[in-house]
Amino acid sequence: RAFNPSEKSLMASAIYEKDKFLFLSVGLLYHCFIRPIEQRRMRFRMIDLREGLIRLPASVTKNGEYAVITIPDSFLSFLFEFRLHEYNQNHLIFGEKGKPHPSKQARHDLMNGRHKIILENLLKKNLLDDITGLSLYSWKDTGVLELFKRKVNILEIMRQLRHKDLNTTQKYCTSLYMINEEIKALDTRLLPEEMPMLR
Repeated sequence: RAFNPSEKSLMASAIYEKDKFLFLSVGLLYHCFIRPIEQRRMRFRMIDLREGLIRLPASVTKNGEYAVITIPDSFLSFLFEFRLHEYNQNHLIFGEKGKPHPSKQARHDLMNGRHKIILENLLKKNLLDDITGLSLYSWKDTGVLELFKRKVNILEIMRQLRHKDLNTTQKYCTSLYMINEEIKALDTRLLPEEMPMLR
């Protein structure tokens, strides 16, 4: 499931304070919808800070097709602060132990495990009420839901998700959209506010 707004804020802050590379992984999932399996194959040179694009060759993507992904300006500023350009551009971003490495990828479950530890610590401290259904991959769902709520054109969401079919994107967005905030906030009373309650 996606993070709700309070969970999102709390978890993002905790990750930012504790784990620089995990926060980068979360950002790539939340803003750019780059799957963990793709992240482990990514090299620094694939992130073009000048153009604000990520170019993934077919050897990196899950579906085996070349992809160009837009980096939102808000995330681009973080990537500049991260100083990505100072790393060896040929290195894997998430290599052995989740740090840059010339050739050895991180274990498939490494980043999710680090994410789970932070989630469970927040639960133990009673800062989160329920972590059922939350994982590293939840950030992708959360990012998609955020765009959907902000009424970003569904075609643009489809392109960022790299879906080939609009119907797939619509089903995906609808499955995440549990509460319609606009409907919740509408004043649809049947009676005037000053009417007394029935006894």
